[in-house]
Amino acid sequence: MYYWRTVFKLDSIERQFLQTHDVQRLYIRMFDVVDNTLLGDDELRAEAVMPNATIVFKDAVPVAHVVPTVYITTEALRKMAGKEAEWADKILTRITNMCSYNNIAGVDEIQLDCDWTETTQSLFYDLCKAMKAQIAAGTATKGMALSSTIRLHQLRQSPPPVDRGVLMVYNTGLFLNPNAKNSILNYDDVAPYLSALKDYSLPLDMAYPIYSWGLVYRHEQFEGLLRDTDLSSLQTKRLKDGRYQVLSDGYIGGKKVNAGSVVRIEHSDYETVYRVKSAIDEIVGKNHSTILYHLSTENINSYQEGEIYEIYK
Repeated sequence: MYYWRTVFKLDSIERQFLQTHDVQRLYIRMFDVVDNTLLGDDELRAEAVMPNATIVFKDAVPVAHVVPTVYITTEALRKMAGKEAEWADKILTRITNMCSYNNIAGVDEIQLDCDWTETTQSLFYDLCKAMKAQIAAGTATKGMALSSTIRLHQLRQSPPPVDRGVLMVYNTGLFLNPNAKNSILNYDDVAPYLSALKDYSLPLDMAYPIYSWGLVYRHEQFEGLLRDTDLSSLQTKRLKDGRYQVLSDGYIGGKKVNAGSVVRIEHSDYETVYRVKSAIDEIVGKNHSTILYHLSTENINSYQEGEIYEIYK
């Protein structure tokens, strides 16, 4: 499972889920690395990039293996150019310090998550090389693996210089498109990339979605994303295909939604996830890990227990 929240605290449903499904490995997002000019704090201007949204551990991590994961924006990546070794050292030091301080054991892998493109590919690859060198040189990290997330569109480029990849089989559509069928996961969006899996030289694990979200549009233009899909606090009129017309200004999850906007609720339904997973397994076999994104009671409750077993199987 991925754990993608800023506070690590598990409720009874989440703990039971990990136990029931014998989840052995958690990919925990430790912090983001961002362009400091986006943080709005003049005191931070001395550094080109800064950590942001650092996780706080309120509970112990009840699994055998933990993969500290760091999300790096492309804006931050550009600011690291030419100083990859310096920034790799800072990232790795922060990860090891956080693990030590929070008594996180079972760390045998570190993951970098970055939506690199053709123009930033070489920058990300240089950072990966620097991270591998820093891991190999560190007393506490020597022998650890380095992995990277891989988006579907990145399958058509040469793989990054890491030990393993996690193919993110979600966010496959264009959420900017108000007429998209489902931007979380749609078989028709995934299918064109499946042939690239046959010749991809990097060992891959597969990550599938179990989450939902709401996409807000105004005058056919994307306006924002809602993590909360309970629209009961808003006055709405139900349209078709999971769309709702907002009738008066209101708030959901602390975000304002204006009258006249349209909210499209999207789910990563079991049938689609299973269909996509079956197609991928047919190509690459089952000699890989299946990872779900991400651990939360809301996501767990949107699936039947038998469905989770079928996805993990």
